[in-house]
Amino acid sequence: MAISLFATEVINNTIVALLLPVLYIIFNVAPPNIVFNPWTSNVPWMTLGGLLISMILNRVGLLRRLAYTLIIKTGGTYRGLLFGIMISGILVHLIAPGSGLVPFAAITYGICMALGLGKSKQAAAIMLTGLFSAWIPHFFIYNPTYAIVQNLGGTVGDTHVSYIQYFLHNMPYLPYLVVLVYVISRITAPRDKSGNYKEYAENELLKLGRISRDEKKALFISALLLIFLVTTDYHGIDIGWGFILSASLFYLPGIDIGTKEDVEGVNYGLIIFCAACLSIGSAASYLGVGELIANSILPVVAGASPYAIVAMIFMLMFICNFLLTPMALYSAFTVPLTQIAASLSIPALVTSYIVFSTATEIVLPYDEWAYGLFYFSFGLMTIKDFALIFGTKAIAAFIWLLAVMMPYWKLIGLF
Repeated sequence: MAISLFATEVINNTIVALLLPVLYIIFNVAPPNIVFNPWTSNVPWMTLGGLLISMILNRVGLLRRLAYTLIIKTGGTYRGLLFGIMISGILVHLIAPGSGLVPFAAITYGICMALGLGKSKQAAAIMLTGLFSAWIPHFFIYNPTYAIVQNLGGTVGDTHVSYIQYFLHNMPYLPYLVVLVYVISRITAPRDKSGNYKEYAENELLKLGRISRDEKKALFISALLLIFLVTTDYHGIDIGWGFILSASLFYLPGIDIGTKEDVEGVNYGLIIFCAACLSIGSAASYLGVGELIANSILPVVAGASPYAIVAMIFMLMFICNFLLTPMALYSAFTVPLTQIAASLSIPALVTSYIVFSTATEIVLPYDEWAYGLFYFSFGLMTIKDFALIFGTKAIAAFIWLLAVMMPYWKLIGLF
């Protein structure tokens, strides 16, 4: 019921998220130590830290400066512009994981408006390249959103992974992004090749002026966070705590670039929502729901190859995206799918990677991924162009998962 309320938003999701663990306890579904266990994990704190860092970096202008600089370096042609956006997305995610999704909507919208593209295939390609470049790095650079799936899968099997391990396990998604952007540039190439795509970025960079002291401080703290994440195997502190520690550094005397407005502007409802989604998984694991579903499905898939199981997971997530948000998909399916996959010798860690990477495969803007609809709402793309680009992405993702990721995971010994 909670998942259906999350999907339909008949009641505000934050209210549902607040009520859910309380109702679990009142109706004796699970004891408080089980229901609230995820709330005491590092995931809510990691999410809070990531959101606060994103607010500060966006306000001081560092994300925009980085994006415009790279677009200038690569943006002399239409394809160069798309690759400039792609590289910007990767670097922004590297210095502040998960922070680029909203800023890149504004950046790509501004580029389209300055070029006078209007509602066109090229505008759709530019904006959606911004979306993909801000989202797909989540698949190979550790981030708070993956931590939710990791935590849910961890109720079934071992999903522990360091920052470096996460990258090494998933680095083929980097060339996947390159191939995807190249394909998009091919299927949306303008007939007029004479456009100068650098001019807008140069003008915007000029408006930003010289790099400010606040930007330098923000870059320094981002570098510290990156060093912390890369060295987790040495210092032994869990990845998640680095985000809240780094966010706090912005408020220290001598740095002092975080503001009261940044703290107040954080979407605390999203943090509560994430914790509630984890409570669903925790309660389901306690009740053995995942095992029950797995046992009912196993006779049907018994003897199936790992490739067939992975294809089934992809198709299930793709179809359910018409009805459920990615977060609802994570909550509903991570535990049972991990249980099924584990019964067929696919490790929980690999299943967490698969579930995470397939939950945002949509075709229409009205499917249940808010960021797809958010980018579409700027009014620069038709449904046809949206479906063309997202459909191309879905096909590419399916092929890449089976033809590249599965053999790669086997090669490095994950299963």
